Amino acid sequence: CFYNTITNIKISKSNRSILVNIQDKGDNIINFSITPARTVNSNQLNSSFENLISFFEQIKIFTSIKVTNLSKSFTKDNELISKVGEALKHGDKTKAGLLIDQALKKDFTNSTAWELLHNLIGQGKEFSKFQKEFTSRYYPDKSHLLDNK
Repeated sequence: CFYNTITNIKISKSNRSILVNIQDKGDNIINFSITPARTVNSNQLNSSFENLISFFEQIKIFTSIKVTNLSKSFTKDNELISKVGEALKHGDKTKAGLLIDQALKKDFTNSTAWELLHNLIGQGKEFSKFQKEFTSRYYPDKSHLLDNK
């Protein structure tokens, strides 16, 4: 069963879309955003978001999946992450990379930004190895922030 391989699900929302991040036991990551085809009001988006949370909470009952509702601490940083999802949805990897860089400069330990970056350019490498190599190459002054990971 597919659900048996999932370890983590993170869900956030912006004013226009819902971002879902799914991680499995092998550190593989699936990111997708849900954007309504037509304009919806915030109550409709909130309702859809709550329904999605409920759906994943029901799955959690029968598995060991950790479900995290990131919108409870929604900040401007999450808007950046939502924009990354939008850029990837439109195939703009350059813009996505620049937005991820902005997110990491604001919060170097932003796990969602790291997961998106790994998904974008770190395919085939184990996540923690990718993170350490990338940090030593592009953010050498911040490597100490990964020591706790």
